[in-house]
Amino acid sequence: MKRLWIATFALLVAACGKPTLDGVYSGALVSKVMHSTIKTEVSFTFKPTGKVSQMILGTEHEVDYVIEGDKIRIKTVGADTIFTLLEDGTIRGPMGVVLKKE
Repeated sequence: MKRLWIATFALLVAACGKPTLDGVYSGALVSKVMHSTIKTEVSFTFKPTGKVSQMILGTEHEVDYVIEGDKIRIKTVGADTIFTLLEDGTIRGPMGVVLKKE
């Protein structure tokens, strides 16, 4: 019985470890080129395992992410991309993109 309690406690402590996200967040990148506005839909599927699938321009990439306070560091080849987790649960990224949970 004591071993079962210790194992349960160890699992609870492990579960309270790193903060994670879970679910699909989507939004649009909006850019102006000359007199035209271009809107590109993007989506990020966060998994509690620390992986995120990014769908941008019809191309999907799976990479690692970590949460550091209110910052989400998406680890990509070359340089990490930093997003901000806002109090209302939305995510703000580079180039003004705002991702909302679906």
